[in-house]
Amino acid sequence: MKEILIVEDNKEAVEALKKIINELEEDVEVHAADDCTSAKQAALDNAIDVFIVDVILNQTNPNDASGLDFIQFIRGLKRYEFSPVIITTTVTDLKVYAYDVLGCCKYLEKPYDHDKAYQTIEKALRMPLNYQEDQYLHIRSEGIVNIIKTSEIVCALYENRRLTIYTVNRAVQMYYKSLSFIQKQLQGHNFIRCNGSAIVNTDYVEAVDIKAGMIYLKKPFDPVKIGRAYRKKVVDSILG
Repeated sequence: MKEILIVEDNKEAVEALKKIINELEEDVEVHAADDCTSAKQAALDNAIDVFIVDVILNQTNPNDASGLDFIQFIRGLKRYEFSPVIITTTVTDLKVYAYDVLGCCKYLEKPYDHDKAYQTIEKALRMPLNYQEDQYLHIRSEGIVNIIKTSEIVCALYENRRLTIYTVNRAVQMYYKSLSFIQKQLQGHNFIRCNGSAIVNTDYVEAVDIKAGMIYLKKPFDPVKIGRAYRKKVVDSILG
């Protein structure tokens, strides 16, 4: 499933975009934020594939361009450095700045032309991301943003309502974050769900015992059980 974040203060415009997105063949989850602060939080809390951003988010302020502040914020996050951003604004100078400086890919005019908006969003969802070798998770918990290098994550375990991400050199613990949330963040990497409460990085798997239902990780990490419902997926992903 792909995820789109609409950053727009006009509720009618948001509903118009949602209606168009719902017509796409792609399975898409839509998030919406009406100001820069809530948009930043949504970007941190979810794994967004495409952003649709209105540059002017406060119509009462003639100098407002807080949408650009948001785009600049996500461009500073490794995981969104190359994410497709579609902008909406009628101000030519802001549009040029968004294209040239912030790397936005498309532009939509209001009111939205149905066919153009449909095609633009569809193409953005299909755009390949130019990932850099080093990627990072940015996970906000209890007011702290934890920055975790993806390649150094060994496994993630959910126990007693607490999520713990084990890396090669530390353990990051947090509450109110689900394993499914982390799994969505790690899509496209070498991670596999091996039971209802564990995800492992296949790069750190030393051995797999299907008969005993165990995955053995490189030392000093403890082995992880393979749930019965996950055995076929583990075999296909790790053993080929």
